[in-house]
Amino acid sequence: MPARGNCSRASLPHRLVGGGMYRIGVILCRGAVQRWQRACIEAIEALGYAEIALVLELDNPSPLRLPVGARAGAEVPGDWIPPGTAIVAGRAAALDGGAAWTLRDADRAAIAGHTLDVLLDLTGLRLAAGPGPSARHGVWGLHHGDPARFDGRDPGFREVATGALCSAALLYRAIGDDAGGGPEVEVLREGWFKTRQTPRRNADSVLLLSARLPALVLRAMAETRGTPLAVRRLCLPPPASPPRARDRFAAWAQVAAAMAGSARRRLCRERWTVGVVAQPVDEVVRARRLDAPRWLANQPDDRFYADPFPLGRAGGRLEVLVEAARYAVSRGYLARLELDERAYAREAALLETPEHLSYPAILNEDGATYVIPESWQTGRLAAYRLDAASGAMVHDGDLMVGMAVVDPTLLRHDGKWWLFCCDRHDHDQSNLYVFHAASWRGPWLPHAQNPVKIDVRSSRPAGAFLSVDGALYRPAQDCALRYGSAIAVNRVLELTERRFREEVAFVLRPDPDGPYPDGLHTINGLDGVTVVDGQKLSFEPLAAIADRFARRRNRRRRDARA
Repeated sequence: MPARGNCSRASLPHRLVGGGMYRIGVILCRGAVQRWQRACIEAIEALGYAEIALVLELDNPSPLRLPVGARAGAEVPGDWIPPGTAIVAGRAAALDGGAAWTLRDADRAAIAGHTLDVLLDLTGLRLAAGPGPSARHGVWGLHHGDPARFDGRDPGFREVATGALCSAALLYRAIGDDAGGGPEVEVLREGWFKTRQTPRRNADSVLLLSARLPALVLRAMAETRGTPLAVRRLCLPPPASPPRARDRFAAWAQVAAAMAGSARRRLCRERWTVGVVAQPVDEVVRARRLDAPRWLANQPDDRFYADPFPLGRAGGRLEVLVEAARYAVSRGYLARLELDERAYAREAALLETPEHLSYPAILNEDGATYVIPESWQTGRLAAYRLDAASGAMVHDGDLMVGMAVVDPTLLRHDGKWWLFCCDRHDHDQSNLYVFHAASWRGPWLPHAQNPVKIDVRSSRPAGAFLSVDGALYRPAQDCALRYGSAIAVNRVLELTERRFREEVAFVLRPDPDGPYPDGLHTINGLDGVTVVDGQKLSFEPLAAIADRFARRRNRRRRDARA
């Protein structure tokens, strides 16, 4: 059952299939096209149902100030404009002291004659919508930066200089006319990415990752046969002064601190363990806080446990399925832990394969218990039936083939089955994918908005869905500081085949004074208790170096046997 993550021309029940195309006009400043702009245009053309019908070259300098050496700003050689594309020269005039810009009447008249669906502004000038039928779905533009803090003219720099954990990018539609509203916009799509160590690397990340946003909105329009839907409305901040010497000093001070922290982490063992909380998971949601866990008392020194899913109780012991991994191997396998009241655990290996296994999600259906783990290296999402008599896991088919599924989480909601996950090959800490089917075994169809969310703070699944007081909650990882640093509990607002919306209700962070202060990335509940996992970055230079050499040696041995 293939994973159909991308829509095809054959699958589009839209007027465009059968000859029509979305007609896109692109606005650029004169000069060579930069790499991020070319990537944006190529993503649109790759859809197969959108064409660049017009290029408007403005005789204005670009307001964007990119760091020296940014690869996203490199000029792309060659003639990229498709044959038959109209080329129009124009000039923009400033509004509101440069907070927004507008096109001349003659330029608007030239654009209006091309019957465009979208006018895409890649200049950074924040062109106002203005009067007249310039494009059926309006003027779109990209803002690079948190609109509550940064003006977007220094992509990637301000976040590094201020120590911001996340860097944002927005695709917006301009609102208003020449006189009134340049800075007021409707956000059509947004992405929140982990801030990279240096201004140059962060600029590359923000510019190139945001380049796909227009294509994603066009694809959702085609899938839903509709118009672009606004996420929210806001006013973009006024232009700020260029970075000063003190700003650059602050940026490089942050770079030095980040490099020192990264070097220290390489000499640490990431010790994950399991904790049991004497608090029903429903009460965790209602109280929006987690009581102190009772951490595993006999955690083995040579391995970690993570991704706990409670299975049940047997003989007074709590049975929990976990990912286990030895530090010298760093390849996960599935294990069953039996925990007594003192949090002493007895491990029994459950499933070990040549590929990495983790996140043993549990499904009770049709009178049987199934485990659906992450096994992205196989390119398959497999289901295993847990044999009640022997305790063995028996392969019981594949739910999906052709996608490197990460942290698969199933949900039955409104008469359908839903699969939430990330794709290992597509920014698996920030991009959330959703699929739907009539049966939990599939076939699975992709959500119209995939990836439905791009946010490193609250996308990647962190446990089973929770239904509390009539509301649906989805635990997710907050990976802004680092992978698995906290749990963001989202409240689902809308879930249909065409729409998905959620908001962060609260965030659970590890106790900074506790024994595992550095991470918290899975939460599940059963029979009045809640299970979580916690991380401690243990500074063990010799052990960390020995683990690294052992992993390399083991990989070479596996490659030689293969």
